[in-house]
Amino acid sequence: MYKRKKNGGTGYILIILSVILAVILGVLLYYSHIQELQREASLKVLLQQEHEKQLAQKEEEQRLELALQEKREGDSFYQKLADGFDVNVLVVGDSIGAGAGASDDNHNLSTLLKNKIAETYGSLVTLTNVSLGGNTSYAGYASTMALDDNVDYNLVVLCYGQNDSQENFSLYYEAMIRAVKNRYPKASLLAILESSQKEYTLKMQAIQDIASHYSIPVVDTIAPFQKNYESLTADAVHPNDDGYKVYCETTMKTINDLVAESYGFDPMDVSPMNDRVMDFDDFKFVGADQFTRDNNTFTLNTSLQGTILGIDYDFVSGANSCKIIIDGEEYAAPEVSFDYDSSQRHIMVVNNWLDGDVVDVQNEIKVVFADDENGQKQADGFRGLAISG
Repeated sequence: MYKRKKNGGTGYILIILSVILAVILGVLLYYSHIQELQREASLKVLLQQEHEKQLAQKEEEQRLELALQEKREGDSFYQKLADGFDVNVLVVGDSIGAGAGASDDNHNLSTLLKNKIAETYGSLVTLTNVSLGGNTSYAGYASTMALDDNVDYNLVVLCYGQNDSQENFSLYYEAMIRAVKNRYPKASLLAILESSQKEYTLKMQAIQDIASHYSIPVVDTIAPFQKNYESLTADAVHPNDDGYKVYCETTMKTINDLVAESYGFDPMDVSPMNDRVMDFDDFKFVGADQFTRDNNTFTLNTSLQGTILGIDYDFVSGANSCKIIIDGEEYAAPEVSFDYDSSQRHIMVVNNWLDGDVVDVQNEIKVVFADDENGQKQADGFRGLAISG
């Protein structure tokens, strides 16, 4: 009888086992490949979901930012403070607005007000002060119209009356208000009644009347000074450090009350109280750099027309004078005596426009300062001419 060899059977078994192992390995590799494909597919799904989530989040952030931007633009100054938005503040005034009498810049109205607004509402406050000591509200008008800093101001604080004469004060003050409204239509305004008046003079009554007409809130610093006037002033006119604290506190009380009311924008398109104020709506500033200078004489070859002519230059101690010559004829010769030791910038009207004077330059306009040391200093401080109307 035939018998199988043991070695042959063993080899057959090994072959079968090898085949089985190969099949198992193939199955395992195939299963591993399937799992890898599934993992890749799952990862793609997760990545797609994460991408879609990020897109949705970005779209939501953009939507919220757009809504926030719309709210910023739609908020008045007082509503911006309530919402904690950044604000831009402009102070336009005379020496009190500039901070005369304070021990340093940290104790003037501008700095105190800026810090107090930031402290109270958590807003970033950017403040610009164009106040000029010794100047009238016409200078406030001209400074506002000539301002070119590309800032959209949310609040404008007006601080005038000390240096203005009663004559035509209402006209120039209203012109200043209209200048602010023309330049910054969404700005809120505050009108300060200066403590230096000590009582409610005709000028202070004029401010109240004009402010009422334009629906502008009034900050009264006269009343809180009346009991302790001497102790709150540095020279019987300008506030000292304690006086400026009163200014800040009084102004902040008005601001806080209006924030609490969620006070909106000041009314727009208000008709003028005095029709002549519309002569100020058009404005052009011709800087000294546009003139040709020869010693103390400035010459500009141009054609200019307008109603009101103003000059911007530094007064020096003693007599100040210049001549404005239009097309070879003397047009104006303003003279001012300045009784201070240092120089001071002034912007003032030089023609009798209310009596019919007009500005009509056909070919040439000259500004001539005296040919002496004082004239030299005044010429060095000449900044330009302002033409309105």
